Amino acid sequence: MKALQEISLRKKIINQNLIVAFIMLASGFIFFAVTGFSMLIGIGVLYLIIAVLNNNLKIVKVYESYLEIKLGAIASKKFIKFENIKKFNTVNKFLEIHYHDEENKLKKVRIATKVLEEEDIEAINVILIEKTNLDASNDLVIV
Repeated sequence: MKALQEISLRKKIINQNLIVAFIMLASGFIFFAVTGFSMLIGIGVLYLIIAVLNNNLKIVKVYESYLEIKLGAIASKKFIKFENIKKFNTVNKFLEIHYHDEENKLKKVRIATKVLEEEDIEAINVILIEKTNLDASNDLVIV
């Protein structure tokens, strides 16, 4: 099934990881040349791997009857049917979506607002309002 809409990680976050990676690598090579200690090179490589893995990360994929949420490159996917969503709002710079899982337990998924572009948050809000038919108290728009 093809996704109706895909929402990616904000490019600023990816660029931050790349900058940290290159700073750590440069510092690591200098530190290694001076002291022979190579730990910073490993940390730089780790940040570089994270940046590359997150480059094509789609945080939210919208399908006809459900959402697919993947918060990180090695994080598991969460599949949330629109009919199971009970509430969605913004709390302390996090988008919260409350839903019932297959065992009818109330769960929530939190997405940091800093990892999404403002227009992506608005797009998710419109989709959730249209697909869930919940009342007007449910809103992701940050005031």
